[in-house]
Amino acid sequence: MSTLEELKKQASEVTQRKQVAAAAPDKVTDEEKWRKLAPVMKFLKDHFIELAETLNVLDKETLVDFEINDDISVSKLKGQNYKITHPGEDKEKQFIFEFENSGEFPTYCLLSAGSAASAFKKSLTDGQIQCSTTPVDGNKSVKFEIKPFVRTKYFFNVDLDKDNINLTISNYSNIWSQVNSFKKNEITTDLMDELTRHVMREPNKYNEMVGNVISEDMRTQIRDKLNAEKTAQQAQAERNQINEAKKQSGKKEKTIFGKLFKK
Repeated sequence: MSTLEELKKQASEVTQRKQVAAAAPDKVTDEEKWRKLAPVMKFLKDHFIELAETLNVLDKETLVDFEINDDISVSKLKGQNYKITHPGEDKEKQFIFEFENSGEFPTYCLLSAGSAASAFKKSLTDGQIQCSTTPVDGNKSVKFEIKPFVRTKYFFNVDLDKDNINLTISNYSNIWSQVNSFKKNEITTDLMDELTRHVMREPNKYNEMVGNVISEDMRTQIRDKLNAEKTAQQAQAERNQINEAKKQSGKKEKTIFGKLFKK
């Protein structure tokens, strides 16, 4: 074998080793990431298993109101039947801590038939909130009876691509959801304490810890901006009214002038 052929053989072997090395990291990296996150997920799951068992024994009389929108809410719902469920087959990488909020009295509302009623019903369906509807006023309106039952969920799942543990809280105090992501070292005992109080609806700093709370300065800025926009809108509406009044007055004067001079 010539020297050149020997060099070409060595180069081919190097290329093959590089290709194998380049193909392997993804699998190895995911396995390594999971090995680091697995103890944290087990800690989280064990914590919420114990919390569910404890709250079911205590059966605390905590009544809350659940907001459907700015005008409609379901009142005096009690949390109960705390449990762990799994949305998929991989029970280690994802689990749900959930509980029911139920009450005695339904909520009623009346909406115009058509797009408004359809959109409202869709929002209830998306939030897994049960309701019954009755057409009234010759099918011009729809009467909604909203059942006093809402299921709150804390969904934990692993995102290996980002090396995160995600938490999605849905149907807590309203029909929307919030999502927060945590690195391994961010799952601390302080966070778990605040999250436990959050579940129990006791005063807590969970939203402050994850950055979901707007500062008072920001609230003031937003309030001032909204007030300025409202003032500008009112001023524009007044100007529009004045301009319209001038137009109507001009038309009236022209009509009278035409009658007097037969124009």
